[in-house]
Amino acid sequence: MVFCNKAIADAKAYGGDTALLLVGSLAAGYGDAWADIDMWMIGSKDVLPADKRKEYDQTGQVFVDRGDLEAHYSFYDIHDVSKRLNEWLDEALWLVQTSRIIYDPKGKASDLLKRFSAYPKEVL
Repeated sequence: MVFCNKAIADAKAYGGDTALLLVGSLAAGYGDAWADIDMWMIGSKDVLPADKRKEYDQTGQVFVDRGDLEAHYSFYDIHDVSKRLNEWLDEALWLVQTSRIIYDPKGKASDLLKRFSAYPKEVL
């Protein structure tokens, strides 16, 4: 729980429209004693400090863990996430469609989940 509170504090520090989602097996209801805590932080890469922006530009994410890889989050730019989801890749869609919102002060994550909650007919 402490790491989740840190992730929420980090999201708040990145700005009012940064959201935090629980993703992966725990969010989908498949977690067990071996499951790690996977989170996505979605916001604007423009608000990242210089060192984090450099990491994002090099790797496509900012990865933060609590030191044991059992709880972590990855920061993604909202535009990059939307672009990836618009490719209708099953893995990315599954992560979004089974995610749970932890923190979403401006509703951006909620809007994203609604937009990608089902495959459009032309993709099916």
